[in-house]
Amino acid sequence: MLFRRKADDPLLPPDADAPLSLVDETPPTQPVAPPPKKRRWGRQRPAPDPAALSQEAHRMVPSLSEQDLLIPAGWQEKPTFVEHGEGYYSASLRIMAYPAQASNGFLHGLLRAPMPRRFAFYITPISNGQIVKQLTDDVTKLEAKLRGQAKEGKPFNPYDQNAYQQAEQLRQALAKNWIKMFNTSFIITLFGQTPEELQDHIREFKEAAAGGMWYVLETYYEHGNGWLTTLPLADERVTQSRRLDSNSLSCMLPFTWTEHIEEGGLYVGTNVQTGGPVLLDIHNRHRYPAGHIIFIAPTRSGKSYTAKSLLVQSLLDPALDAFVIDPSPPIDYQALGQTLGRFIPFKVGTQDKWNLCAIEYPRHITQLDENERQLLTAKIDFLLTLIDLMIQGQWTLEERALTEDLIRQVYGRYGITNDPVSLIDPDTLSVHPRMKPMPKLRDMVQALLQHPQLNRIGIMLKPFIQGGTLDLFDGDVPPSALDSRLTVFNIEGLLRAQKHLQPVAYLVIGELIQQRLLQSGRRTIIMIDEAHILFANEGTALWLSRLFRMSAKLNSAVWLLTQSLVDMIGDPATGLQVPGQDDARVCLSNTSINWLGPIDKESDARLLAQEFNLSGAEVEFLRKAQKGLGIWRTNRFHVPVQGQAPAILHPLLSSTLDEKTQTMMQYPDPLQGRQPMPAEVGEPMMPV
Repeated sequence: MLFRRKADDPLLPPDADAPLSLVDETPPTQPVAPPPKKRRWGRQRPAPDPAALSQEAHRMVPSLSEQDLLIPAGWQEKPTFVEHGEGYYSASLRIMAYPAQASNGFLHGLLRAPMPRRFAFYITPISNGQIVKQLTDDVTKLEAKLRGQAKEGKPFNPYDQNAYQQAEQLRQALAKNWIKMFNTSFIITLFGQTPEELQDHIREFKEAAAGGMWYVLETYYEHGNGWLTTLPLADERVTQSRRLDSNSLSCMLPFTWTEHIEEGGLYVGTNVQTGGPVLLDIHNRHRYPAGHIIFIAPTRSGKSYTAKSLLVQSLLDPALDAFVIDPSPPIDYQALGQTLGRFIPFKVGTQDKWNLCAIEYPRHITQLDENERQLLTAKIDFLLTLIDLMIQGQWTLEERALTEDLIRQVYGRYGITNDPVSLIDPDTLSVHPRMKPMPKLRDMVQALLQHPQLNRIGIMLKPFIQGGTLDLFDGDVPPSALDSRLTVFNIEGLLRAQKHLQPVAYLVIGELIQQRLLQSGRRTIIMIDEAHILFANEGTALWLSRLFRMSAKLNSAVWLLTQSLVDMIGDPATGLQVPGQDDARVCLSNTSINWLGPIDKESDARLLAQEFNLSGAEVEFLRKAQKGLGIWRTNRFHVPVQGQAPAILHPLLSSTLDEKTQTMMQYPDPLQGRQPMPAEVGEPMMPV
């Protein structure tokens, strides 16, 4: 018999006071409430409602009122799903097999599945005496079997021996009440607007479960009971029991927030929910293969403070270097750079004039593939992007092609080709052979001025070479001169002179860093503040996405700090597009760790929930978050954290003058009179 709402009754909102009216499909009759079923002992722990994952109605789990629980709405059960009278469909699944190994938060992959769903987790305790009796019989049989094998002179069967040891350990732990045993049952109900959409959700959920070593099976011909089982009534009509001890069971609780401590990890703050420390081993390439981090939060939200705190801890490793690119006033990073390394201001009149045309010979060239060994091609591509930014795109495709050929000819005069060996002076015999002389930017501009079709391009580039107002890009200093363990590039002075040079400065510094990485081969962090500016230009966005992909081979990791996700990938809802949004998505897909800070824009809230699979509660947490609060997010866990750092480091990390002054009076010399060490020698000198 199919029950449904009356055809003339409107759909009830979640807070409606009117009761649900159930009638027979044909003649209207007075509804009779079904007798209550006998409730089994157990405890149901449904996951939070995922309705906030999307504002679209078809993505929402149907809301429940008190009437829905006392007298469930009508539905019709079919072999593969349940058809409800509300215009939606549901199907239930059960967990048949669990992963062999578990750790805190290993259930999150299922709980955060990106589709409308509802969970029910039933836990029933089992008497230890009953289990000990069963295990004693099993241990006795296995022991007799092993003794028989030994008596006959046969080698022990490793499976029998392992089973005997594990059973005996479990029996002793239960007998001493060190652990408890429980019967558990985990049921999931998925929802869809149509049967086809529901089947897609089932397939996606099973694929996600298989990735976490879960085996999930549909409850064929029991979808109705499965739907009732996941209602918050603790009425377990469908069960799939699995025995778990208290240690294994504790890894499945709590559902949303877990303590997260990784062995050898860095301290990133305090868990907001539990008050415990959160340690992330961000430099562990087995756990996080890429090691990239993207920090997303508006200005003055604690974004750079959090990143600098991690950076200082990372520099305690003597085998690790760091570079910082900063467009903000020197107050943000100057104290940190001058105390622990080198602070280099990029501005008009600076004494540091870099040779952007120099090519460094890679120390680990054998780790590069054939395309990455095309060092000259990569350098020409960089110079073309640089020229495009300097002249603000005021050239034709023909002029660009001619410029490419001309640059290759200039390198040819120095005997440099795509063969990396051509970079080495053949007259030198040394373990570290001397490099050939390299052309400079002035050589390129001079060649352009002499070319009849490219003279106009050369004239526009004259301010950037020796004798011009912006000649800091035309000098003799090679990238290998960057020998400090921490180097901070500040471009605020350059931006004050000409704002449009910000992407130029980013690209130039990034190229210097990349050449330094090729030459040194040391593990390196590249931290870029205000990184969304790079995605406003296709050339700089392409360069950054390449750096993300090559970083593992260069033994480095990229940390991006950006004010908004919309500024990186655009906003499909409003049609806003960013020139480098495709490369921004490459960066996001290659990033396994994110720090998400306070949200001040609705567009960012929507995109963050969609891109990082945030729940409604997490989005609301970020909306109300104060300075320093955020969520550390990876593919396996989400942890809300309050960032903290020792008081002695506060003047190095803070960007507020009053806070710096107050703490510097208390800690005037964080290094206690010692000088920071260069990258290649000695141990790092850090505050104790």
